[in-house]
Amino acid sequence: MVKIIECNLHKSVESKFVLKLFSLLNDSGVEYAILRNYEKFPFFSHDIDLVIDSKKIDKCRSILITVCESLGWDYLTECDHWSKSSESTFHINVFRAYHFESNTYIQIDLFNSLILLGLPIWDQEYLIESREYNKNNNIYHINTSIQNIYRMFQVNKLLQNRKLYEDKIERYRELVLKYSDYNQDFKNIVLQFFDQEMINAIEQLKNKNYKLFKKLMFRVRLKFFFKKIHSLKYKMLFVTFLRVNDYIRTYFTRQCGFIVNVYFSNAGDKNKLKAVLTNMQKEGFIYCWDFYKNNIQGIKDKHKVMERGGIVFKKVEQKDSDLCVTNETTLDDLRANLMKLLVNRHMVIFKKCS
Repeated sequence: MVKIIECNLHKSVESKFVLKLFSLLNDSGVEYAILRNYEKFPFFSHDIDLVIDSKKIDKCRSILITVCESLGWDYLTECDHWSKSSESTFHINVFRAYHFESNTYIQIDLFNSLILLGLPIWDQEYLIESREYNKNNNIYHINTSIQNIYRMFQVNKLLQNRKLYEDKIERYRELVLKYSDYNQDFKNIVLQFFDQEMINAIEQLKNKNYKLFKKLMFRVRLKFFFKKIHSLKYKMLFVTFLRVNDYIRTYFTRQCGFIVNVYFSNAGDKNKLKAVLTNMQKEGFIYCWDFYKNNIQGIKDKHKVMERGGIVFKKVEQKDSDLCVTNETTLDDLRANLMKLLVNRHMVIFKKCS
């Protein structure tokens, strides 16, 4: 019964946030398009991905603060990690709102384009210009054809770990086939930005011939890359340099994750920490985590975890710790302390008054 009540509270708090956000966006005149997962509006799985007029980021930030303040959310943070590229096309502005009582958060990602192989397929102008209006929910989302084309690339990527993502692959497959079977606009956009190889790939998706599907999608991606080289010409060298530079900095010097200096005196306290971390990972608050190991493989693992926005825990003496776990530390206390570290790793732009 308690879990059902908590779940209903979570959904109620989250849906109110979403409804308020899009009501204010519509009233403000900020042009936007939801990129994915709008079918069950106003319920999202923590993440709301939007493409938005980059000139209206400040206005969108103010709207998010207003939503948090009016609905009693605890914190709103802003992460500029993905918006530091020299090329604004690749920017993603990331905001995270926290509501502790309902044990939930919502992450709002503001994109400037949809990217393939590190290069933009559709920029914000095209995505906003071609967006569609959903009258029932009073929201704008990206062109349905574009969304299903992009789903094909997602299926291709998910097939790298087919067993793990089998349900998601099938769901995306059914959506693509259901839409592409009758929609000429879908085929027109495919042929405008790609070629007949992708139409052929749809047939293999229908037949569940994933081996041939992947082979055709590899050709589609390769042709797209060379088509971009031809269209960008000399600028391609500059764009490629920027993307390579971004990836190097993301992995080595400007990682989204962070290191927490932790103290625990015995295996029991360490296991207590592991239990809380595992639970928070299941809830989506933490993407991934690991304990620091002082060897070559450990250094590689650290970079991998932090590049993905995770947390690396490094054991230190109690006086040097950011997080202290002892026999007296309760699971609730440990969770609360971890939440504070998660919130404060980014710039706090709103905090509820006590």
